[in-house]
Amino acid sequence: MLRQTIRGILPALGLTFVLATAPGRQQVVALDKIVVRNSAKKDGSTITYNGRLRLSSVGLQVLTGEKLDKATTIRFADLVRFEPGDMPGVNRDDVLAQLKLESNKTKKDYETARAVYAAILKKAGGAPEATKRQLEYRVALMSTKIADESGDEEKWSELAAAAAKEWTGFLTGYNAGWEIWPAARTLARLYIEENRYDEVAKLWARMARNPELPPDLKLEASLEEVDALFRGKMFSVAASQADALGKSAAPGPAKDRLAIYERAARAADGGLKADGLAAVVEDIRKKIAATKDPSVRAVGFSVIGELDLLLNRPRDAMWEFLWVETVYNSDREEVLKAMCRLVESFKGQMDEERLKQYREKIRRFRASF
Repeated sequence: MLRQTIRGILPALGLTFVLATAPGRQQVVALDKIVVRNSAKKDGSTITYNGRLRLSSVGLQVLTGEKLDKATTIRFADLVRFEPGDMPGVNRDDVLAQLKLESNKTKKDYETARAVYAAILKKAGGAPEATKRQLEYRVALMSTKIADESGDEEKWSELAAAAAKEWTGFLTGYNAGWEIWPAARTLARLYIEENRYDEVAKLWARMARNPELPPDLKLEASLEEVDALFRGKMFSVAASQADALGKSAAPGPAKDRLAIYERAARAADGGLKADGLAAVVEDIRKKIAATKDPSVRAVGFSVIGELDLLLNRPRDAMWEFLWVETVYNSDREEVLKAMCRLVESFKGQMDEERLKQYREKIRRFRASF
């Protein structure tokens, strides 16, 4: 009776039983603590799971239950907080102490946490891959947070470049584990702020080929690759890939986004002239009007803005990107792209006041990632 009572209490505390090597003995194993945004409600409430977080062939899943055989699929966008359970090879309490520091959200605490994570990692040579992967992930994440808290006057570019180098090393060393997708997202974000769309395209091309990713993430990676090819002025390749992907994509937002990219990329590849822009824009606006999906509308307005920038029409481009920032802003990555392009439009208009304003706005916006 006592054993049954204990077995009922431990899961609620984030613990479970596993068999030990000695016959008839058991040991307690700490589970991951996963805090997830409650997507069924719009009030910002969360759900806390005690289990295991894994990236499977069907997506990101939380495994719970006494035998960890109950799987709940969640979205990466809804993952609020992850606290690792057992971390063989290192002192888990040291790691948890740094997670508490991270919650303070100050540059000083990020710097302290990064230093400790790096020190723990250095001593974890014999630890399992999952332990080292989580530590390397947190080192790179702290480097990014340190950069995010820094302005241009604090050498943001140098700090961002250092973080990008760590993420690149992380993604080179690991092709599995739930951490690889947010790692790729974060690296892409840093490249986008530096207008390095050639690197963004290469990154997403590698992710799209990763056999460990589920189909929906592979498709998203391919969409991001097309987006980067287009914004990086690699129009011919962007048009070809958008066409190929569009033929195999099921009807829906992804197919609609690809159609917009292909229309614009083919026009730009053919040497778009000012008098030919109207027809292209009209086609894209029809696609925007035909959908209620905010992601399709955001891409449509952004693509029109990119075409305006190509033709040296920064003021026209500004209005298109403002639609994304202020109205169709459910996707943080699309909003960031629009804000970075707004900076380019203000440069083109020689509007120093709003240029400075948006650089600061981007710095504050990084906190949402």
